[in-house]
This record gives sequence, C-alpha cells and structure tokens, in this order.
Amino acid sequence: MRTASCNKGLGGYKKDDPKLKGNTYALIAGISKYQANESYKNLQYADADAKEFYRYLVSEKGGKLTGRNVDTLFNENACFMEFWRKFNRIKEKLQKNDVFYIYFSGHGDAYRADEAYLLAYDAPAGNDRNNYSIGVGLIDTAAQYNKEPPLAETYYRKSLEKDPKNAAAYYQLATLYAATNPGDAVKNLLLAIEYGGYTKADIEADILFAALKEEKDFKEILQKLK
Repeated sequence: MRTASCNKGLGGYKKDDPKLKGNTYALIAGISKYQANESYKNLQYADADAKEFYRYLVSEKGGKLTGRNVDTLFNENACFMEFWRKFNRIKEKLQKNDVFYIYFSGHGDAYRADEAYLLAYDAPAGNDRNNYSIGVGLIDTAAQYNKEPPLAETYYRKSLEKDPKNAAAYYQLATLYAATNPGDAVKNLLLAIEYGGYTKADIEADILFAALKEEKDFKEILQKLK
C-alpha cells in the first residue's frame, strides 16, 4: 500500500496553516483483485482500505471534501489509462497552495532503489518491468509540472552525457515520458530505434507505451517498423 500527497506550493502541507487556503483534491485507487491474478495474488483489504480513506476525506474530520474534488478507482476500474485520465483531470485544475492527495492501495514493486512502481489492475502477467504501469516517479513529476526530474530521468540523462548513442537510455526515457509528455516520448523512441534497432514487436509488447497508442506520431513509427 502507498499513501501520498502533493502540494503544488513549496514546503509541506499543514492543515492548520491559515496561509494555505487552496482547494483540496484526491485520487483514490484500491485494487484487491487483479486481471492477471495468477501473477498478482488477491489482496484481502486493499479496496476496503481505499474506500475507508474516501469516507474519511468526505467526513467532518477529514475536511468534508466534495464529490467533485475526489476521484475513485476500485478493482477492475483502476486500469492504467483510467488512472492517468483522472490524474491529469485533477492536475490541470491545480493552483498555488492547492493540495492533491494520491492514495493507492494495491500491489507495487521496485525495479531499482530509485525506480518504484504501483501496479494498475490491467498490469500483464509476469515478473517484468514492462508490467509496471504506474511509476511513482512519473506521478510525482506530473503533479509538480516537472519542477524536479525523477531520479530515473536524471540517471538516464547522465548516461547519455557519457554515451550520446545509448539506445537503452533513450528507450527508458521514452517510457518515462509516455504518460505525461507524448512529444518527448516519441522523440526519444525514435532515437532508441535509430541507435538500438528496436522492433515493432518490442514496442507493441511494452505496456508502458499504452498511453501513446492514439498519438499520430506514435502510430506512424509503428507503421514504418517491421
């Protein structure tokens, strides 16, 4: 389980601080049963915990948030695309001193110490990084309008400083940007293909590019590849 909050203003959020008079928003996801349940065991209380957090936020003690400021996703509704659709809907509303809570209760994993992921309902079967649909670093970056790049992005950028033809680094950057910055995702993917010879099958099999499937430039890339 992961509980997180983001404040678009600088500094930590203090509920009793009179200077903070912005709006409060929340995106709450809870997944007890996964589509690929042979890979991701059912969780007994994940969706119940998420629903309890929702009840708290709309209660008197939790701040009495209105329904229009809270989005929820439970079990089969908490798929990759729907999560990002709701996330971006709230992100576009944020102003200075607004608070954005992200509450996720479900499976997660870490690819490396600096690259952790939350698993959406439709994460494919298997034990592979390509299954990890929602990157914590990506969420933090999108919420803060890329003021501070995630550690993974910094790592790959430094790799490219040492080797400007590092196809793997371009590919990983493309996956990082896929959900939040389609233009940069496509640019990095083209460089990965140029220097590394990635195939159409490689790209179509990568769930991290699901957010690009309706992008014109991405479709053109796939059409040109064999």
